[in-house]
Amino acid sequence: MVRNNPISRRNLFGRWFGVKTLEDEGATKKTSAEPVPDDAFPDPPAGEDVAPEKILKRIDAEPAYRLVLQRLLAFCYEPRSSQEIHDELMYYYEMRNAAHTPKMLLGWMIEVGAVARHTGENADFAQWVTTEAGIDAIAGRDPAERLRRLMEEEPTYSDVFKMILEFCSEERSLSEIEYLLLPHPALKAPHVYPSYLVDRLEFAGALEWTGKWLTTETGKAI
Repeated sequence: MVRNNPISRRNLFGRWFGVKTLEDEGATKKTSAEPVPDDAFPDPPAGEDVAPEKILKRIDAEPAYRLVLQRLLAFCYEPRSSQEIHDELMYYYEMRNAAHTPKMLLGWMIEVGAVARHTGENADFAQWVTTEAGIDAIAGRDPAERLRRLMEEEPTYSDVFKMILEFCSEERSLSEIEYLLLPHPALKAPHVYPSYLVDRLEFAGALEWTGKWLTTETGKAI
């Protein structure tokens, strides 16, 4: 994929994945007091081993960090330092009690060739940038398209999905969603847990976790 019209593409990825940069927030984020070391990152893969499919497989292997990893790739459309990446990722709710550090998540993406060291003019500190394969990977994750496919793949639950999305226009807990769906016949035979449906909607980009479940702009559009 060619990086044509980089400003609009960067902004598009930012909207898709809810990236909130310092510029967006009026520089209100707190930055870390300690610098993030650039050593001990994994070696990048050989060129022939870099493919969008492998990147997506690695992202999907970490469901708790799936959205954060996609945000990392969107954020690094422009070269970023390890410190900038650390401070960006720590801003998101998913990382507040995470078992893995931003450095580890960055390492995962370097290891599969989604992010590479940027060879720019500033050699004073390392910068990292999303590779073409990384861009191709997240470019195929348009939430509107994923949600459309979900409705096609799970027609039995299309009404249930819409109920959840409407209900979660305000933040809701899983127990509240379970109570809402308790009498719905579509979940009876075969028995389906509401958490499964919530997970599918999150993967499609229609729900996001903010401490409770909240419908995204993509989810509201349906």
